[in-house]
Amino acid sequence: MLVGVYYRFANGSFDDQGNLSTKWTDIFEYVPSQMAGSIYDPENAPAVPDFQFSPSYYAIDSAWVYGFSLVNAANGFIENVSPVSAIPDGAKQQMLAEARFLRAFGNAELLWYSAQYRDPSSKYGIILRDNFVTAATVNLPRSSVSAAYTSILADLDIAIHALPSLNSTIYLANVWDAKLLKARVLMNKGAAGDLDQVITLTKDIIANGPFVLEDSLKDLFRTRGYSKQRGHAGYSAI
Repeated sequence: MLVGVYYRFANGSFDDQGNLSTKWTDIFEYVPSQMAGSIYDPENAPAVPDFQFSPSYYAIDSAWVYGFSLVNAANGFIENVSPVSAIPDGAKQQMLAEARFLRAFGNAELLWYSAQYRDPSSKYGIILRDNFVTAATVNLPRSSVSAAYTSILADLDIAIHALPSLNSTIYLANVWDAKLLKARVLMNKGAAGDLDQVITLTKDIIANGPFVLEDSLKDLFRTRGYSKQRGHAGYSAI
């Protein structure tokens, strides 16, 4: 079941040829690059770089669907696994921590794309879902931005407590992913004391984590990205 949550995380779907594929680039590279002005799409220009699009614009829908699909999958896993007693407690707590990390990731993406994330006092947060969606719970009001941050950070604190330093494979969540995501969330929240926590978290990742910073960003994109060499302990998923 947890594999299904990661499937949502990777944005698994079918491509235009009907082949099963991961569409990570659609959510995390293509649209953000258009919004930042680093790529130009003549078909959709100037809608994205000039922010001249309606709520029905496909990119807005894709980010919304991605976030809530991931959150819903994580909620389904948490609901179904929490009462199970046949799983060893250590393994169970790690799996639940992975699900909470993935739920926090989905909610953070929703907050950054679809809410007034820069103003913790705003009432325009996201729809916070703690349970698997049913017909009776499809339509819920938005939370406040503050409530969204509280929920996301609570999930990440649980994940940090229970995730391993390295998981069974590099593309599964580990404690350093959770710390890095927490730092990103706090950077955007920007309340008193948040940036101090960001410095503490990132220093911890650099000093104690199993990942090493690249010496050259240019080389990472021009040579190392195509290389099978792994001179470092690994690469973080976030």
